[in-house]
This record gives sequence, C-alpha cells and structure tokens, in this order.
Amino acid sequence: MPPRKRYMNYFGNDRRATALKPEYALDRADQLISVGQEETALMALYNIITDNTQRKRQWNVKYEGIMMKLMELCVKNRRQTLIKEALHKYRALCSTQNVASLEKVVRYLVKEGISKAEEARRSIMGEVVDGTGNDDLEEIGMETTETLLLEAAGAEQSKERTDRQVVVPWMKFMWEVFRVVLDIVKFHSKLETCYHDMAKQAFAFCQKHNRFSEFRRLCDILRQHLSYLTRPQQKNANDVQLSNPETTQNFLETRFLQLQTSVELRNWQEAYRTIEDIHMLISLAKKMPKAQTMGIYYERLTQVFWMSKNYLYHAHALYKLYSLNIKQNKSLSAEEAKNMATRLLLASLCVPPFDAHSAILADSIGLNHAGDAAGENAARHARMAAILGYSTPALRSTLIDDIRQKKILEVCHDEVKILFPILEVEMEPLKLSERLKPALEFVANNPVLADYAEPLKRIAVFRLLEQLGKVYNVMKVSEVGKVASFTTVAEVERTALEALKAGSLSIRFDHQYDCIIFESSLFSTSAMKEQLMNLGKRLEVASKMWKLPSFSNAEAKLQARRTAAIQMARAMSATEQDENLRRKNIIELRKEEQERQSHAAEMQRQAAIAKKKRDDYERTRQREEQEQRDRERQRTKEQEEQQRRQLGADQEAAQAAEEPEDSFEKQRIQLEKEKEEEIRAQREAEKKVAVFVEKFDFLERALREENKPLMAQVWTTRCEEQLAYHAASSEALIAKKRTEHEQGLARKAMLVEQKDSIKMFTDALIKTVDEQLEKLSVELREKEEREAQLRLEEEERRREEQAREKQRREEEEQRREEQRLEEEQRRAEEAKVVEQAAKREVELAKAREPENIPSNEPSDVPAKPTVPAPRAEPFVPPQRAAGIPEETPSALGQTGKAHAPALFGRKIEGGWRERVAAKKRQEQNQSQ
Repeated sequence: MPPRKRYMNYFGNDRRATALKPEYALDRADQLISVGQEETALMALYNIITDNTQRKRQWNVKYEGIMMKLMELCVKNRRQTLIKEALHKYRALCSTQNVASLEKVVRYLVKEGISKAEEARRSIMGEVVDGTGNDDLEEIGMETTETLLLEAAGAEQSKERTDRQVVVPWMKFMWEVFRVVLDIVKFHSKLETCYHDMAKQAFAFCQKHNRFSEFRRLCDILRQHLSYLTRPQQKNANDVQLSNPETTQNFLETRFLQLQTSVELRNWQEAYRTIEDIHMLISLAKKMPKAQTMGIYYERLTQVFWMSKNYLYHAHALYKLYSLNIKQNKSLSAEEAKNMATRLLLASLCVPPFDAHSAILADSIGLNHAGDAAGENAARHARMAAILGYSTPALRSTLIDDIRQKKILEVCHDEVKILFPILEVEMEPLKLSERLKPALEFVANNPVLADYAEPLKRIAVFRLLEQLGKVYNVMKVSEVGKVASFTTVAEVERTALEALKAGSLSIRFDHQYDCIIFESSLFSTSAMKEQLMNLGKRLEVASKMWKLPSFSNAEAKLQARRTAAIQMARAMSATEQDENLRRKNIIELRKEEQERQSHAAEMQRQAAIAKKKRDDYERTRQREEQEQRDRERQRTKEQEEQQRRQLGADQEAAQAAEEPEDSFEKQRIQLEKEKEEEIRAQREAEKKVAVFVEKFDFLERALREENKPLMAQVWTTRCEEQLAYHAASSEALIAKKRTEHEQGLARKAMLVEQKDSIKMFTDALIKTVDEQLEKLSVELREKEEREAQLRLEEEERRREEQAREKQRREEEEQRREEQRLEEEQRRAEEAKVVEQAAKREVELAKAREPENIPSNEPSDVPAKPTVPAPRAEPFVPPQRAAGIPEETPSALGQTGKAHAPALFGRKIEGGWRERVAAKKRQEQNQSQ
C-alpha cells in the first residue's frame, strides 16, 4: 500500500485508531489540513467526539481543544448536521464535570459563524447590507431548472443569484446554528446566561437581516422552552427554576428584547404574544419589576393596541403609563407631562361608545349585534384586561371618570381642552363643526398627536348623528354634509354603518331620495305612549291652575307654605346636625375598628408567611445537610475502597492506610461542628429579628397613644368648620331657590301672554305641512305613472328588437344553407368532370399502346395485339391526342428545332385542373 493511503487510513478511516488516542488528535488534524485533507481531518475529530465504544470516558482539556477545532472546520465547510451531533455528544461528556467548557465551545461556534458569514458578505458586496428580503430561507436557497437556464443564458451573474449562491447558504447555516445552540443550552441552570445571550444574538441576527419568518419560528422555540419550565412536573436537579428571582429577571430581559425586535420588524401578532409571555413572567415573579421596565412594557402595549385598532385598551395602556410616570419618574418635565396628558385625553375620546370589534365579528359570522358577538369577545376582553392588571374587562366610562376625578384635563394643552365638553358634556350639532375645526387642526399639525385626528372625526360624527336622531326624523344628506363639514359624507356613512352593526344607532341612508332616515326609539309605540302620558298630566295640572278663581290667593298660600317649610327646616337643622355628627363619629369609630382588624389580620398573615418561610428554610437546610452528609459518607466510602484496592498486605502499607482514615474521620467531625455552629448562629439571628419586631410593635403603640389627643383636636376643628360651611351653604341655597321662584313666575306670565300666538303659529305650521305633503304625494304619483309608461315603452321596444334579431338570424341561416348546397353541387360537378377526364386519358392510352410495341415480323403480317401493363397517369402528347401522326426520330433529327413547335407548340392548358375548369365552363355555355 502506498504511504499516503496508509497514512489516510490510519488517521481518517480507522475510527478506533483515532478514538483511542484523543491527545494526538489535534496534531493529526493539523497535519491533514497542511496536506489539503480538511474533510478527512474533520471526520477524524468528529469520530473522536462521537465515539461510543468507550462508555466510561471522562472529560479533560484535550476534548475541549478537539471541539474547538471541530467547530472551526464545521463552520468553514458549513456542516450543521455534524455540529448538532457533536454538541449533543459533548454535552453528555462534560455535563457532570465541567459545563463551562460546553458554554465556551458554544460561544466560540457562534462567534466563528458570525465572522465567517460577515466575511462572505463583504467579499461580494463590499459592505454588509441586506439583500435577501423577507422570503423564507428554506425557499429562496433553491436552484430551480428555470433559474439555472435563465442565468446560463445571461452573460453576467445577477445580484439575486449571487445572494442565492453565496449569502443565503451562510444565513441558512447561521439560522441552523442558532437553533442547535438554543436546543443544547436550554434548561440547564449553569448555562442560563449562555442561553439568554444566544437568544439575544439570534434576535439581533433576525433584526439586522430583516428575517420575518425566522423570527417567528425563533419566538415559537423560546415559547416552547418557557412552557416546559412552567409545567408542574418533576424536573432534574440542574434544571432552571422560575422561582429564582434572578432567573425570572433574565427571562424578562430576554422577552423585552424580543418585544422590541418584534416592534422593529412590525410583527404585531408576535409582539402581542410576547406581551402575554411577559405578563405571565411578571405574575410568576415574587417582586414587581422596575418602574423603567414597566414603562417600556406599557409603551409597547400602546403600540400593539393602536396597530390592532383597539382604541379602548390603547387608552387604558396610556392611562397606566401616565400614572406610572407621574408617580415614579421624578425627572419628568412639565412639557412631557402635558404631552402625555393630552395624548391620554385624545386616546380616551377616540374610544367609540360601542364595541367596534364586536360589530365586525357579528357581521362576519352572522351573530346578533349585542348578544352572541359580545359573548364571543368575552374571553378576548378578559385576556387583554389581565394583561393590563385589571380583574374585570376595561370600560370607557371608568376611564372618563378617572380623567375627571384626577383632573387630567387641566394639564392638557389649551387647544385640546375644548374637545372634552364638546364630545362628552354638551352637544350642539349646528355649531359642532365651527367649534371642532381649530382643535382638529391643532391635533393634525402636531406630529405626536397626528394619529388621533381621524378617530376623533369618527367619534364626532357618531355624536353628531346620535344628537340629530333625537331631534330629526328625516334629513337631507346635503344638510348633514353642511353640519359635518369637518369630514366627508363617505366617512359619515361608514361611521353610521359601524354604529348600526353594533346596535348603537338606528339609521338608514336612502340614496334614491338623497336623505337620511333616523329610526329613533323616541317614536316607537311604548316611547310615544309614555311621552303622551307625561304631556297629558302636565296639561291637566296647567289647566287646573288656569281655572282657579283667584290665582293670587293660591300664590299667597304657596308662599305661606314655603315660609312655614323654611322655618321648620331651620328648627330641625340643629337636630339634623347633631344626628349627622353622631353618625359621623360612629362611622369613624367603625373605620378605626376595621383598620385595627385589618392591621391585625395583616400582622397575622405576615407572621404566618414568615413562619412558613422559616419552616421551608429549615426543611431545605435539613435536606441539604442530610444530602451533604450522604455525599460525604459516600465519598469517604469510595476513598476507603480505593485505598484498600491500592494498598498491599504489608504492615507499613496498612499503617499508611489507617492514617488517612483517621484524618477523614477528623475532617468529618470538624465539618459537623461547623454545621452546628452555623445552625446556632442562624437561630440567634432569628431571635434578634423577633426581639426587633416586638420593639417595633411597642414603638407603634406608643406613637398612636401620643397622636390620640392631637387627633381629637383636629376632629374638633373639623366639626367647627363643617358647621360654618353648613350654615353658609343653607343661606346660599335659600337665596338661590327664591331667585329661581321669581324667575319662574316671570316666565309663566310671559308664556300665558304668548298662548294665542303659539296656537296661531301651530295651526299655520300644520296647514303648511299638510299642503307640502299633498304636493309631495301628487308629485310621487305622477313620477310613478311616468316610470310605468317608460317601462311599457322599453318593453315594447325590446320585443321589437328581439323579433328583428330572430328574423335576421333565420335569414342568415337560410343563406348559409343555400351556399352550402351550391358548394356541394359545384364539388360534385368538378369531381364528375375530373372522373370523365381521367377515363378519357385512360382510353387514349389504351388506344396508343399497340403502336409503340416493336415487331420482328414482316409488315404484311398483322401483329398480335398485346395487353399493355397498367401505368399511373401516362403522359399523352398533344399531337397524339389531336390525331397527328407521330414523327420518327430520324425525321425529328432532320427537321431539328424548326419542327418542334409543330409537335409541342400547341395550346396546352397548365394542368388537368385548368383543363377541367375549361371543360366545365364549356359545358355551362352549351347548356345556356
């Protein structure tokens, strides 16, 4: 065997030759690489790591060097399959002895892969840019037959093919490396930091290269890992424990980076799923995250809810963010607070009074507006409310009430403050556009608030239609466009349609008559009946007052009753005040009792929690001590057994073996003493904590006793202030009521004087409306008659056209049939002529055949006729066909060229077709 083949077989092909001696593997690999055998060196190193013949292998530093070299070669040749198998084997090898070595190998692998990929990109592009787009890496790396043919036809390579041949394979390789690495380092507590670092690098890879599909798969992988850790099943001792605060914090940091990446990639669905994961981790954590972290959380929530057009939870997320910044952010400036308050106000006003998502769901699956659609969305609302920390689904009314109570409106910009009373308090439809346009212009021109302009217009349109429905029954579309001049009629119709689907408005657009019909419940049977009853009662009271003999006496009696009531109220005010003070004292005492009970319950709960923690700690400590003693005992037994196997039977060896046993026993006793000292110190610390708690209780009680007289003094001062306030408010109320009574009397006198005018105006209005209604009905009847006449004329015209069309088709069919018959007759005649010409030629050929047969007999003896052989269409010379005797060759030679026209110069028609056509024309002339 040649030396080179023997060398290769020894180092590359013989698995046992390399697996038995890993200490020589690196030198052999370097030698193979130096002679250009990288693949052989790679397989040699791979066989050493994946060798299963030695089941009791132990880790040493040599294996780490082999793995480093193997990872380098695998990255250079893009062998992700070998990387996966080698890492799994190496994890099993070093998981019990040195897990840090696996972390070192993994980090080196990712670093080498990233550097090689960037180097490849720079070599073809000059700079690192993204050239692969958003396509899936599993699809864009395929070379199809069509692409190969098209690219082979071109003179130069395109950028797309260069990416597919050079860049895409490296990106696919790096994606596989990240998947393998995350699968290798998951769940191990000592590799927790490495796991989160690899996840962050994978996020950076997806964000840098705009990998949308790979980022979604990466999030699914991380979500599967997290779901495994949250299962209540039995786990290994080295598994990651989510009960550890540091572990929870690491997972939160990774998820927040994942959320940021999803927002950068505009993957809003994955962002919402990530927010759910963050909420779950926060609920599992023993302490709340930092205020800065929660601020980022709420800020991302606002973005996700805004992109999903869920304005209700977008506004609640902004409210949470605003409250958090006001309480925790000490560096918040006044301008920033004003912008946040303005944004919160606009977001709250943009929330529609109806559930737009329920309306969309009802329209898509055919459910009822307010029943089944709301039931379908109950789970969705509960889940989103839990993300925001609410126990019940969020409501628009609660958000508006919070804005009023906390006086957030006072902090907003002055140009926006007017929106709240316009849309929520007082609605004047005819002046809405004029008052709303300045605020909408300010919002649209502000870059921070510009996104809220269109939703505000829709809410204003809804409020406008709602108010118009209470006043009008029918209204022209042009009039509605004038009232809602701040938007378009199409936007008005779209908003009305959404509100109609949600069951918030009863409105109908009649495009035939160009009007809007408000189907208000005010004119329903029950509502109309109630209105008529109220009107009848009030008219009855008014008529009785009008028919009294002396209205002035009634007013005097009414004034006397009012004076008596005021005097009685003044007499009872002292008694009522004492009763109110007594009730207030009782309420305060009950509150103090409840506070004491709640404080006692809280102390008991904290004591129970502390006791439970101490018990858990004690059990954990005892279990750890027992485990430590068991390990020490097992280690001692193993060491004693090992010493017994190695020592001989001589006396010196036995004495030498006894000394280590004594030293091990002393060491064990010393460890037990140290443990007892540690336990004693722990108990003393617990006693000190109990003494401190007792001292704190005494101090709190003393402070309460000292504060008691001060509280009584404060109570007396408050009572005096309340009495003074009550007296002043009573006098103000009496004066206000007196003024209102006087104004009412004056208004009554004015209305009595205008009663006749009102009746005249009402009669005139009713007469005008009746005339207009009659005129409209006449016009409607005339219009219907004209339309009926037009329909009859159109039907008659359509019937005539159909009859003409039918007659035309029949004539066309008859003409085509005649042409077809003529064509068939012509073809039959041509065939007949051709057949006759062919027969004639055959007969002529038969007649000429005996003249061409040579004969050796005398000329006077008649030659025996012979039957000529059949021929296919023989050529008939013209002179023979015309009966001219045939010339002999000698005669032809004598006559020469001068006689040729006599033989062949007769009139010859071009072919048999021409002859047939001429014959046919001749027969037609004869028949005529």
